[in-house]
Amino acid sequence: MKIETFVEIEQIKKDLEFTSVGIDKAFMEQAAMFSYYAFARRQAERQEEKLKHASKIMSSRIDKALRTKCREEKIKMSERMIELHKNYLDARQIANLLGDTVEAFRHRRDMLIQFGADSRQERAGELRMSEISGDLDSRKQAVMNQLSKKV
Repeated sequence: MKIETFVEIEQIKKDLEFTSVGIDKAFMEQAAMFSYYAFARRQAERQEEKLKHASKIMSSRIDKALRTKCREEKIKMSERMIELHKNYLDARQIANLLGDTVEAFRHRRDMLIQFGADSRQERAGELRMSEISGDLDSRKQAVMNQLSKKV
């Protein structure tokens, strides 16, 4: 049975990255990417369960008498069973990787939210500073007008 990986590590890295320049795009793509990786995780978990089930079935079919006979005749256990177990372990690793990726996207979402909040706060500060600057300019102009009237 061929084990499906569902994702590439390099693509995961690219999808998790964001910069302040691309913050709007990152906000817009977050939900879709989270959904994509969550779905891939579920597929990987299903693949893992199928292989686990197949491994259990194969094990149960090799009954005690056959194992005893193999031991007495020094015959090795089925290569197929060993391959099946290896495939199961690979599938479990893929499912775990995708689980970690989904968790990374949760952290990414939190970072995006914090980044957006910081950005809004920064813009509010800039607006406040421009208001103060405008007030100072108008006060300065008023004082200059008053002084010119007195002279």
